[in-house]
Amino acid sequence: MREHPIREPRVAREEGAVQVRPDDATRTAALATLQKVFVEQVPMIPVGADNVGMAYSTKNWVGWPDDTNPYGAGQPTQTNALDVVLHLKPANS
Repeated sequence: MREHPIREPRVAREEGAVQVRPDDATRTAALATLQKVFVEQVPMIPVGADNVGMAYSTKNWVGWPDDTNPYGAGQPTQTNALDVVLHLKPANS
C-alpha cells in the first residue's frame, strides 16, 4: 500500500479495508470514516473543474479570501490556489 499524504492512522486502516473488497456494509463504514477524516483535515476539496466561485467553511480552517482580505480568488482551478491553501490556518489554533 502506498503512503498516504495524510498522516492519520485511520486513513491507512480504512483505505486498506476498502482495497480488500469487503462486503458492502464494511466498505460503506470504511468510506464513511475516510470521508470524515478528509472533511476535517483537508482544507480544500475541489468538486469540479469549472468552478467560477467559491464556497468555504471556517469551522475547521480560517484565512480564506474575503471582502476584508481579498488576497486572491478562491477558485481551486485558478493559478493562485496554492496561495489560498498556504494562507489557511486550523480554526482551533
